[in-house]
Amino acid sequence: MERANGTLQDRLIKEMRLRGIRTIEEANRYLPTFIEEYNRKFGKEPRSTEDAHRPLREHDDLERIFARRSSRKVSKDLSFQYEGTFYQIKPNLPNRFGYERVNILARPGKPILVEAGGKEHPYTKWEKEAQHEKPKIFDSKELEAHWPSRLPRTPGRYHPWR
Repeated sequence: MERANGTLQDRLIKEMRLRGIRTIEEANRYLPTFIEEYNRKFGKEPRSTEDAHRPLREHDDLERIFARRSSRKVSKDLSFQYEGTFYQIKPNLPNRFGYERVNILARPGKPILVEAGGKEHPYTKWEKEAQHEKPKIFDSKELEAHWPSRLPRTPGRYHPWR
């Protein structure tokens, strides 16, 4: 298909240049003629006139079929990261799930689906951690009061300085 598009873009411009077409209105009037000539020159008749498309079945879920799929490895705590957000799986048997791969199905405008082993699994989305307070800045006089005290250490029994 890409090759055909490249040919069309290249050939159409050259044909328009040869015919002296300079405006969009002239190009729009010429386009049906070009398509007809192009199809006559390069088109082929199908070997069979039978329509090979099968009808959509009742249990076919188009949202699931056309979902964007990706795979992630689950950590020991049953979490994974997808598009900068952490998620944690809530399976029935958590002991069998660590370090497994899960499939993520992203559908436009809907929450993601997480599935493994042919089953869909519930999950929770980790919220951003609460903002921590800024650390207090001490001046040099206050710093000594907050510094952990060092007790004098006596060397061990067989230490050479003893």
